[in-house]
Amino acid sequence: MDLPGLPPLESVSVASPRAAVRLRAMLFAAGHEDRRPGCAYDWDGRRRGEAEFGLIQLTLGGTGRLDFNDHTYTLRPGDAMVLSFPHDHRYWRPTNRHWRFLYACIHGGEAMRIWRDAAERRGPVWRLSPESRLVEALAETCRRAIDRQINDPYVNSALAYQLAMAVLKESAAGEPEPGDTPRSAAIARAVRYAQQWHRQPIGVEDLAEAAGMSRYHFSRVFRRSEGRSPGRYLADLRVASAVRLLQTTDDTLEKIANATGFANASHLSRAVRASYDTTPGSIRQRGMYMF
Repeated sequence: MDLPGLPPLESVSVASPRAAVRLRAMLFAAGHEDRRPGCAYDWDGRRRGEAEFGLIQLTLGGTGRLDFNDHTYTLRPGDAMVLSFPHDHRYWRPTNRHWRFLYACIHGGEAMRIWRDAAERRGPVWRLSPESRLVEALAETCRRAIDRQINDPYVNSALAYQLAMAVLKESAAGEPEPGDTPRSAAIARAVRYAQQWHRQPIGVEDLAEAAGMSRYHFSRVFRRSEGRSPGRYLADLRVASAVRLLQTTDDTLEKIANATGFANASHLSRAVRASYDTTPGSIRQRGMYMF
């Protein structure tokens, strides 16, 4: 991934003076690194201390790996990890590969609420385009950190919020913008439930229960609000999750199907073909990005 005007290769500890009031989102590290073959690079999310913080790390070149919830993700240019700590995960670089990336670390109660919500929506690995607002915000954060321009705690917090909001907005990519589609509180509950639990074998009955409606009434109201049936909405979420795993892991189709709420690999293959008129194998082979 090529980005104009990247900062030089350097990692920075962002240490701002304490503010007169408590600030709930703060940057504490950022950088631009190129880990070359021969040097160790291996982080265990359980061994980073007990303090809660969030990390975003965008691959610019080379290859990295992330072990997360029984999946091994391959991180290529354009892939970003969005992780919270402490957590049982590991990210590392094969010893014969280099891995060039931008990264930023953030902490604070409000920042972590945003971070957890975003990761819950979209998972730990996101595919980003160079034009993404999140890429722009991360690059700006790294530039200012490396240029030693984050010495004021209020500037620090403003940048932290800017980055957190870019993360949150990116996590909701593809969802209706506020005001585009009127959504009642009941339908909003069902949508949140679907986004959180679609990888499990839930169905329309579960969404109707989350909304507090009968299945028949819920299905009519949901379609009117969201422009598609609740069954179609669930299927689209599952296909999106499955395609991300096809692009970022070497897991078998059966394992991906089990992890994303499909009955089996055949069910997954039919759903992918119905949505994108291609096969899971083609998506994996071409590295196609559908979202």
